[in-house]
Amino acid sequence: MKKLMLLVATLALLLPLGAAPAIADRLGDSHGDPHRPKSVSLHGTGGLTLSLPGYDGDPVRFTVDAHGPRNNPMAARGTFHVTHHRPDGSLLAEFSGTVDCLMSGGGTSVVTGVITEGSLHGIPDAPDVVGVHIGLTVVDGHRRDHIGWSWLVAGFEDVPPCTGTAPIFSVTEGGYRLRGDTQL
Repeated sequence: MKKLMLLVATLALLLPLGAAPAIADRLGDSHGDPHRPKSVSLHGTGGLTLSLPGYDGDPVRFTVDAHGPRNNPMAARGTFHVTHHRPDGSLLAEFSGTVDCLMSGGGTSVVTGVITEGSLHGIPDAPDVVGVHIGLTVVDGHRRDHIGWSWLVAGFEDVPPCTGTAPIFSVTEGGYRLRGDTQL
């Protein structure tokens, strides 16, 4: 019985020590680990066909090239580009912009930025979108990625930096590669 108690006591002391590096890593304390990414990045192009009232069958495409330090999401930089066509190939909307935030965790990222050029070509009485602050949310699912965008819910109204909507649409063409998690 004494041997069993000694074994349990020894394990109780050693297991936490062995788990400490994994716990520290999970909490973002890399202590100079050369294998741990020092930045966060999201790159890729994904597309899908909408099945929404008024937009059924419309192909949409989102390209994102964003990167930044993992400890400062607001220091992220990069670009985004969005196209929305009608089923007949005519252009409904196309716009591009600059990234001002990239946050990620657990395979999900939120990118926000300001539209710097483009318009909603095919929408009658469409607002001017240049200068609007938008958000994209991307899940890098490795086999099947997902995406969501702020104007689906809020229209083309400014969203606060580093905010996005649920990524409810499955990407059916292309995909994204997310590297690193934000550590604040």
